Amino acid sequence: VDWRDAQSALSTVVPLGTYRLTVKGSGGVPALDLRTLAGPLQMQGKGTVEGSRIRFNGIATAEPSMLGALNGLLGLLGMRSGDKVLLAIST
Repeated sequence: VDWRDAQSALSTVVPLGTYRLTVKGSGGVPALDLRTLAGPLQMQGKGTVEGSRIRFNGIATAEPSMLGALNGLLGLLGMRSGDKVLLAIST
């Protein structure tokens, strides 16, 4: 699934980027893979779907020239670790 020219009401940066979420699985536990195709908000990560449970871990960063503009949004996405934000979803 591609999300092109992603936007958020939580950021004045438009677009944030274009992202691809790939779901792979053939009889086993489906695997998720998120990656950025283009844009100032860079996100990547991997996860699984087991029944109704989603587990996902990744990293979000900003292009250096856009760090100031995306700093607030990055802080909302997860826990900071240096210039990166750790993304974690566990339902």
